[in-house]
Amino acid sequence: MRKRIACILIALLAATASASSVQGKHAKFRVETAHFVVEYSVPESIGSKYATLCERGYARLRKIFPVEAQDPVWHGKCHVYLFASRDEFTRFATQVHGSQKGAQSGGYTRIDRQDPEIVLFLHGRDEITLQQVVVHEMTHVFLQLFHREVQLPLWLHEGFA
Repeated sequence: MRKRIACILIALLAATASASSVQGKHAKFRVETAHFVVEYSVPESIGSKYATLCERGYARLRKIFPVEAQDPVWHGKCHVYLFASRDEFTRFATQVHGSQKGAQSGGYTRIDRQDPEIVLFLHGRDEITLQQVVVHEMTHVFLQLFHREVQLPLWLHEGFA
């Protein structure tokens, strides 16, 4: 299974986003795809790759969690924030979300069907590791919102993601 996921992630690395970047509300750049709004302060080429990664991860998770195309996992678009440094990440987590716990992690999600969010930082990570974190955090969103919004225990979230 890990080998299969690694192959998928490597294939995703080669993709680029078709949307163009504009100024974001919380980060330097913003790009929208079919299911995501990605704001990032990392170099533009990296940010657009992760916008595409999010779409491909979404498509893959829709197959794992048998979700029909007409059944959205969330309403609107999931917001993904990718920061260039831990300092930017921590500032966002504490100022926007009021979360010390989130600020101490490598990434976190805020899940609700109307406005799910994934928050990550790049500093000190290779691209493969960051891709794994993106898919890991997106899996939390799918687990929580699959068919209906439920509260699942943390051990189940982390074990599955």
